[in-house]
Formats: sequence, structure tokens, C-alpha cells
Amino acid sequence: MTRGRGTASIVASPVLVGAVTTLIVIVSVFLAYNANQGLPFVPTYNIKAQLPGGANLVPGNEVRIGGFRVGVIDTIGTAQGVFQGQRRSIAVARLKLDKTAQPLSVDTGVLVRPRSALGLKYIQLTPGHSKQTLRPGDTIALKNASQPVEFDDLLNTFDARTRQNSQDALFGFGDALAGRGPDINTAIQSLAPFFRYLGPVMANLSNPATRLNQFFLQIGRASAQVAPVAAVQAQLFADMADTFAAIGANPPALQATIAKGPPTEDAAIRSFRIQRPFLVDFTDLSNRLRPAIDVLPTALPKLNAAFRVGQPV
Repeated sequence: MTRGRGTASIVASPVLVGAVTTLIVIVSVFLAYNANQGLPFVPTYNIKAQLPGGANLVPGNEVRIGGFRVGVIDTIGTAQGVFQGQRRSIAVARLKLDKTAQPLSVDTGVLVRPRSALGLKYIQLTPGHSKQTLRPGDTIALKNASQPVEFDDLLNTFDARTRQNSQDALFGFGDALAGRGPDINTAIQSLAPFFRYLGPVMANLSNPATRLNQFFLQIGRASAQVAPVAAVQAQLFADMADTFAAIGANPPALQATIAKGPPTEDAAIRSFRIQRPFLVDFTDLSNRLRPAIDVLPTALPKLNAAFRVGQPV
């Protein structure tokens, strides 16, 4: 009965009830206000991270590993460091991480990433593979940080000149496609048989027996061989222009030459049939002379010396 009367007296006191309520509200507001900074009296794993720039980070922004929140940014300061071969000002963020993230390796990667389109950022940590770990108070080196690509950097690529060129390109594409809808439909319809026949062709080209890779390699070597005479080849086309200009100056002569072409080809066809036995014999003679021709590179120097010391007849 005494305990019941004591409890009733506490509840019946408006001053005491108000004081308890006020205390609960103050504690709740304090915890809510400091929620982003971590709960008080909870042990944390405190390290630092060097960044190429602040990238609009503020204290209280999240720190994540694998997409999960593992801590917050406590403070952000500045320092001097070398990034991409240049000495410049860098940012140093003090991180308060959960004990579950401890320990992190010394080669842990750091990257500032956007959390929303409104400019909120967070730090992403990518654990490394080094056996050395970061003790509380250690710093993740600047070499492990990556330069973030900001949304502003993307928008800055569309400067006045780029925007004008994009508009000109759109106008050009519009003029190119205007009134050509049926032609485009016909082209798309023709793609079906094209790809049907293209399959076997590409299968043959991809066959290792075709040695297509050697084809391009040999083209490169052939181009390297003719590169020293590139100027001569360019002059050849210039001279050919003069030649064709001279030919074009006398159209009747060109027409007569073209008219005589078919009879000449007919005569060549008849003569080639007669020349075939001679070509066969000449091939046999060439094969027999090949052993003698092979020794000419070694025999000719000696013959030349003999001719020089020999008496003229």
C-alpha cells in the first residue's frame, strides 16, 4: 500500500511530470541532432583520408563500403600534397567508422561519389589486399584516391561552340532524313537478307585457315616498303593528271584507240594459243637454269676479277 501511494504521488505532481518530460525531449533532440555524427559513448575506428579535393563534402556525410554505411565524416581540413605529379592543395577528411570496419588495409581505395542529384556526396572506401592495416589515427595515402568526375564537369563539356555544333548537326540530320521515310524502310527491309548472307561470309573470314590476321600484317609491311617512295607516288598522280589532260584534249584519237581495243584483244587471244608450247618450253628451260643461277652470286665476283686481270683479245 505504501508503494502504491508513492507512485501515485509522483504521477500526481505536475512539476515532476513536466521535468521528466522535458528531460526526455532534450535527450531525444540531442540524440537526433548528433545522429549524423554518430551516437555518443559508442567506440569508433577513427582514420584519415587524403583526397584530391573537397568535392563539396561536409561533416556528417556518409562513409560507405560496398554500398553499406559504415561511418561518417567527422571533420575536413586542408593540406599540401603531390597529385598526378603536381604539388597542390588537397583535402584531408577525418573519418569515424564503425568498429566492424576495422581493420582496413593500407591500400584501401578512396572515391567521392554523388549520393543524389541535389549535390549530396559520400566517401566510398574500397578495401585493398595488403597485409598491412591502418591503425586508429593513420591516414589513407593520396595515391589511393581517385579524381571524381563531377556533374559540373559533364555540363562544362557542352560549351557555346559544342552546343552550336550540336544544333547544326541536328539540323543536318533533319534535312538528310526529311522525305526519305520510304527509302529508310526499304533499306531496313533489305538488311534481313543481307545479314542472312553475311553470316556464312563472316564465318569463313573468322576461320583460322583464312589467316586474315596475316593479311593485315602483310598489308602493313607492304605499306612500310612503299613509304620511302611516297613522294614519288604522289608525283605520279600529278603526272597522270597531265597525261589524262593530254588524252582528253584529243577525243577522236581516244575513241579510235578504244575502237581498236577489241580486235587487238581477239588477235592476242589467237596468238596466246600459239605461244602456249613456247611458254611451256621456256618454263622447262628456266627450271634447268635455276641451279646455275643460284651459284651466280658467288661466281660473278670471281669472274669479274678474272675479266679485269685478263688480257684483251
